[in-house]
Amino acid sequence: MVTAMKNTVITYAYTDKSGRTARHCVVVHGSFPDDGEAVRACCNNSSQFYPRLVGLPDLKTHVHDNKAEPNLETQWHVLETIKTEFEQPTITIDTVTLLSAFEKARANEWPDPDGKMWEVFNELF
Repeated sequence: MVTAMKNTVITYAYTDKSGRTARHCVVVHGSFPDDGEAVRACCNNSSQFYPRLVGLPDLKTHVHDNKAEPNLETQWHVLETIKTEFEQPTITIDTVTLLSAFEKARANEWPDPDGKMWEVFNELF
């Protein structure tokens, strides 16, 4: 008998300054013992994060049709839901690695992924 494993489904969104929004859902291998509360605690204002810093896809290009529109862009993405389901992983990262990346980003005060601090952070990651 094969036992299905529960994995973590994470939904997050990006909204630019004009209000255009893109949402994305990833399934991460494994589950968080606290239902993801440790991840939320690492976010800026309990929900804001930079996906590139933690190994998740950036959604800005989805909103802007793969064209840069700097006057409308913000960097922050919003963590919407974290839940455990019987779903197959869609990315190779696991919950332990993801939480570690969120903790490292928080410890470095969420450096701007397009700024100078990103280069320093990237060397540490």
